[in-house]
Amino acid sequence: MTESMSISRIWHTETVLENGKVLITGGQDENVNYSNTVELCDASERKWKRVPHMRYKRIWHTATLLKSGKVLIVGGDNDSYSITNGCELYDPANNSWTVTGSMHHSRSQHTAELLHNGKVLVIGGSPITANFNSSELYDPLTEKWTLAASMNYPRMYHASIVLKNGKVLVVDGWQPGYGNLKTAELYDPSTGMWSLTGNTTQERIDPTISLLEDGKVLVAGGDDGSLYSFNSAEVYDPLTGNWTTVENMSYPRGGHTQNTLKNGKVIVTGGYGNGYDFYSSAELYTSPKVH
Repeated sequence: MTESMSISRIWHTETVLENGKVLITGGQDENVNYSNTVELCDASERKWKRVPHMRYKRIWHTATLLKSGKVLIVGGDNDSYSITNGCELYDPANNSWTVTGSMHHSRSQHTAELLHNGKVLVIGGSPITANFNSSELYDPLTEKWTLAASMNYPRMYHASIVLKNGKVLVVDGWQPGYGNLKTAELYDPSTGMWSLTGNTTQERIDPTISLLEDGKVLVAGGDDGSLYSFNSAEVYDPLTGNWTTVENMSYPRGGHTQNTLKNGKVIVTGGYGNGYDFYSSAELYTSPKVH
């Protein structure tokens, strides 16, 4: 366990910076207040400290570490309870925020991934235009967005990650007009196309996801769409396209965050349990290959 954050949060973001510290942005507290607050955790000391706020309050947004070391914050619901296409950048070097280019579609409950070429792929979500299977690319050099290919399934509340081979894995979520998904698909930057891969062992809305040192992928928690959250976890093998279950978390968690630290362990923070109890707690997962 680590020291608790300064406030309880759900639907926030968690990003591991180049210096190994963990950046937490925004989210919603137990009083249903939207937040633009930001804090940092030093994993070696397991302590948190507050840093300058974002320009805008956000929930269900994304945060992506760029090759420059800056963090790109994308979309989400803002303080006026509307979906935004606005984006901003955090610079750890001078501890400040600046506004950057806006997306073509306003998005919430989407995901965003840094590709090997340095661009950022933003996937799905709930844009006002209802293009739930759409994706688009951000170029940090120009700070502009271009539309990309669409997924096989419309998704929101899904999870995604870049594999060691450069492809992007997208997992589960909710399809408008259909319901919970138990599917996964891959985006290939070399072709710009999407293809299906093996199904997960459990339908999950809003799960978290991390790349392990051996190239496999850990997916944990999430809920069933009725605020019944899971403590279960499973691992994806890119070589076989199959999923296997692993040890459960200590607590069921939805609306939480998850990241792989430089020592190979995975940190999971915050979220809610069954009965909508909010957590300020955090826990660590160690894969069999990490000592």
